[in-house]
Amino acid sequence: MYDRMSSADIVETIWQTVHHYRGSTDIEGKVERVLSESVNNVLRRAMIQQSEDNLTLIIVWFKDLSAVLG
Repeated sequence: MYDRMSSADIVETIWQTVHHYRGSTDIEGKVERVLSESVNNVLRRAMIQQSEDNLTLIIVWFKDLSAVLG
């Protein structure tokens, strides 16, 4: 993935996904949905850019995501 995307590109893609869900009224399962969608978006972007590197991604979230999604 890093052969086509920088760490900043990956972080930007994740935050774009988080902000997309921000303010959503459907709270149940929101954190899992946002993290899953974030992983899918990063991997999709890497494949579109024809990354030849390993396409494994793990997101570790240390803060309460529901507070960010408020």
